[in-house]
Amino acid sequence: MPSQTAIILSQWYRNINDLPLNKFIDCFIDDNLHALVISGNPAIEQLHESWQEIRIQYADAIKDHDYVAFARLSADILRLEIFQDQVKMLVEQLRDRYVVQFHDALNKLMNYKFVFDVTRPGEYDKELQKAINRSKGQLIDLNLKRMTLESMLKKMAEKGELQPTREYFQSVLITLSDHAEYKLRADDMTVFEYCERIRRLNAYIESIKKK
Repeated sequence: MPSQTAIILSQWYRNINDLPLNKFIDCFIDDNLHALVISGNPAIEQLHESWQEIRIQYADAIKDHDYVAFARLSADILRLEIFQDQVKMLVEQLRDRYVVQFHDALNKLMNYKFVFDVTRPGEYDKELQKAINRSKGQLIDLNLKRMTLESMLKKMAEKGELQPTREYFQSVLITLSDHAEYKLRADDMTVFEYCERIRRLNAYIESIKKK
């Protein structure tokens, strides 16, 4: 795990205005989130969070409302999964030994004031169980969202709208290049520029249809 100092000094892409298209494709197709790293060694959780936000930005820019809903749901699921993992980790650490930093982190995470009195083992254990019980409400929400996502993925598969391939992006770039009358490369444009070119091409096609 990278040190806190390494994480603070790290830089990574968080916005489609800056993210090169070729790196976006590496993340999108290969699940290679390290393509987001500019420098340093950020925590994988930070890369996951940034990637979910980038997917939402991409869906907004490409004007795909179904994908916006899919991306937002995926981001919610990731947030709830991280929450559950952190609660579990902190409770396990506090069960082994009392550490004030873990105590404070659990209170902040759950927005609650747990009282861990090491001189009263019975009450100490009750507080730990209380933290677990309070996290179960979020767990129910997580499971419901997972079921919704599975249903959404099934519908997307039936409509042939599952994740595009690398060849799909290459084909779109060729089409955009034909329209621009010069070759466009994935490493020479940002994700926003790619989405904007698609939007303008679609607008042009619609105008031709009307004529």
